[in-house]
Amino acid sequence: MRRKVNLGPDFHDEPIRTCIGCGDRRSINSMVRIIEKDGEPKLDLENTTSGRGAYLCHDATCLEQAFKTCSLAQILCLACIPDDFETEFLNAIKQ
Repeated sequence: MRRKVNLGPDFHDEPIRTCIGCGDRRSINSMVRIIEKDGEPKLDLENTTSGRGAYLCHDATCLEQAFKTCSLAQILCLACIPDDFETEFLNAIKQ
């Protein structure tokens, strides 16, 4: 079943992406992009780095769900995600 999403009146102005944690669809500016660089996940807070990426909501539960289902590692084609990445992500969404 598809989820209904209220994207607001100007939703056509911005690209829409799906969170790999919760599956909600939101505008690209309301999410955090994670990319693979040199075999490790990195935050792309400016959405400017080219390459394969995944999007997460600004929510710790979405990151936990992505870790639980291993979807972050699969999407970024990584064997595993370092433990310190969770701390880096949580610090980034607090700012």
